[in-house]
Amino acid sequence: MGNKAFDVTALGELLIDFTENGNSAQGNPMLEANPGGAPCNVLAMLEKLGKKTAFIGKVGNDMFGTQLKNAVEEVGIDTRNLVIDNEVHTTLAFVHTYPDGDRDFSFYRNPGADMMLTKDEIQEDLIRDSRIFHFGTLSSTHEGVREATRYAIDVAKEAGCIISFDPKDAVENGLTMERAQALGLQFCKDNFPGHPAIVCTHPDGHNSAGNIHVHIVIGSLRVRTVERQPFMDKPCDWEAGKKHRCTSAMLRHLRVAVMEMCEQADLNQINLLEAQGDHVSEREYWAQRRGQRRLDHANAKLAAEGQQPTQTVYQTELDKLRKQIYAVLNKTTTFEEFSALLMQEHGIAVKESRGRLSYCPPGRTKFITAKKLSKKLEKEQVLTALSQNIQLAAIIQPSSEKKPDKIRKLVDIQANVAAGKGIGYERWAKKFNLKRWSQTLCLLQEKKLLSEDALRQRIAELQTQHDDALAVVKDMDARMVSLKELRGHLVVYRQYKPLAQKLQTVRNPAKFKEQHRAEFAVYEAACAYFKANGLRTLPDLKKLDAEYQTLSSEKNGFYTRYKKAQIELRELRTAQQNVEAFFRKEERSHAVPQQEVK
Repeated sequence: MGNKAFDVTALGELLIDFTENGNSAQGNPMLEANPGGAPCNVLAMLEKLGKKTAFIGKVGNDMFGTQLKNAVEEVGIDTRNLVIDNEVHTTLAFVHTYPDGDRDFSFYRNPGADMMLTKDEIQEDLIRDSRIFHFGTLSSTHEGVREATRYAIDVAKEAGCIISFDPKDAVENGLTMERAQALGLQFCKDNFPGHPAIVCTHPDGHNSAGNIHVHIVIGSLRVRTVERQPFMDKPCDWEAGKKHRCTSAMLRHLRVAVMEMCEQADLNQINLLEAQGDHVSEREYWAQRRGQRRLDHANAKLAAEGQQPTQTVYQTELDKLRKQIYAVLNKTTTFEEFSALLMQEHGIAVKESRGRLSYCPPGRTKFITAKKLSKKLEKEQVLTALSQNIQLAAIIQPSSEKKPDKIRKLVDIQANVAAGKGIGYERWAKKFNLKRWSQTLCLLQEKKLLSEDALRQRIAELQTQHDDALAVVKDMDARMVSLKELRGHLVVYRQYKPLAQKLQTVRNPAKFKEQHRAEFAVYEAACAYFKANGLRTLPDLKKLDAEYQTLSSEKNGFYTRYKKAQIELRELRTAQQNVEAFFRKEERSHAVPQQEVK
């Protein structure tokens, strides 16, 4: 699948949260307009962690929509697919916080702009160029945006994205602590009959994530005989005076019961019956915990000595193996390529036996079954991932002609064999080098670079084209950032200029300014920016937008030239290294050893 431009792209609501911020002089509650919306909150935190993100959604063409767009762009989130609706206003939410920390939301979206997003307005390329696609439940509450969300999910699945979902039962499905407690009591009566039990429900504590937790504690001894259930296989499972047995059948029954309860109560749910990700055994879990403690202790000593730790997260051998296999799986399209690249890059052998895959890392003689590593590494899932990679490659590079394999460097067989690689590796490496040398010759003949001087001259020309195009792209980037900053200050200045004019007419200017402290802070910052940049006459917003679009179009053209030069430059440099390596090998093989002088 290769490298993608975005780590996470999210789709959903972008709205204004009005939260209480004290009382006015008349005793009325004062509300503060905060940018909100769970999907964008996730992206904002990811941007702070250094990740590249993008947002898909819709806001109204009003002051709140402008505020939200500026806020999102300010934190670095890509807004190319943030659509502006000229008919429907931006969605608003009024939040009331109770003394116990619980919150009540009142939405003003009948309709709201976020509901008006349509399937045709979604930019597929944005999703396909992302590693993770994230969405919530609010974008599935109305038919139009629900269709758009489902379409985006289908695109993400086709592109092989990791799909992240944020259920919000408390907000969308009316889940309260009282209702959760009632559901827990009924679940306890239905599934643990005859046992004394306590059901305790509480909200989140320190992290305030909005989750509700239901804990069920049962006495292990059954106090009365109960009716036999399908998952009970021995008399001790229903007779009084016997202890509760936690069998595999019982666990499966409880998973099914939880899913059925969620469906009947119209709550969000996940598939509890099928493993979805990595299989981490209890032994591996505790090995990771012990290893992390040892690593933290060693890093604390290094920090005390003024040294920087080189590793902060401990990985078990199985976890390293999973990540190595995932890395190869993400960039291959056939099973043969997958198995060959695993051996080449990591020395991992893969075999199929009775329809099941097993993996053997270097240093082991016994294969590890895929079931012990991850559901994603079993045969069916691996073949599905490879098929998705083929579809993605066809979308990214549509061509009627077969795309040639990427030119790769020749491997140093002698050095690797001396380092401990076996006979199997040597046989594979000879075939690999033969193919790569053939590709190198074909490339040089195609480009008519049949002499060393011609090859060096072409590399120098490409380097100049590459550097010149990159310099122009960086210059245009800087100009676009400057225009963006100017536009942001201009919007704020125009938005709050009436407030500054009103300050001249109020009876108590100091009190008025204190009441609107946040607005005056951004207004004065905009004025200071204009003064620092010598702007006495402010530019027109439409002209600024037109100039930005022109720069963006020109930048895309230069960026295409830069990428084209970069790709050809990499190919020719690899070819040059292959030529040099081949003739060095020829010189070594034809060298005559000197005879000893007597």
